[in-house]
Amino acid sequence: DVREALETFKFNEAASILYKFVWTEFCDWGIEYSKASKESISELGAIFKETLKLVSPFMPFISDYLYHKLSGTSLEDGASSLMITSFPKEIAQDKETEAMFAIIEEAITALRRAKVIIDMGNSKIAKAYIKLDTKIDTQLA
Repeated sequence: DVREALETFKFNEAASILYKFVWTEFCDWGIEYSKASKESISELGAIFKETLKLVSPFMPFISDYLYHKLSGTSLEDGASSLMITSFPKEIAQDKETEAMFAIIEEAITALRRAKVIIDMGNSKIAKAYIKLDTKIDTQLA
């Protein structure tokens, strides 16, 4: 979507897509999911580096700086700027996995709402049980 928007000179659309991805998908959910597994942190870092490539046309200096900090490289040492690296390739979406994550996100959002309603503040919920219908239950197993 970002590539298509840039190629058709719809810069506002590309920026809007990136903004939504970074704040909603990456920050809200990517970081939330990575808390459950330490192995996922390196994957999150790889996703962030690819995101910096996408953001580069809009924020060239900060994205270059962050990319090289994460990579342990620098322009002074001969590393290439993000401006001349290849743009991330589009990957096929897995609709089934996305549907499962949507269910998980909906459950987490409902739990957060419930905490607000019963005025729990920042206290943690030790365990939460969610009753799923049979179709979803077998898909998650």
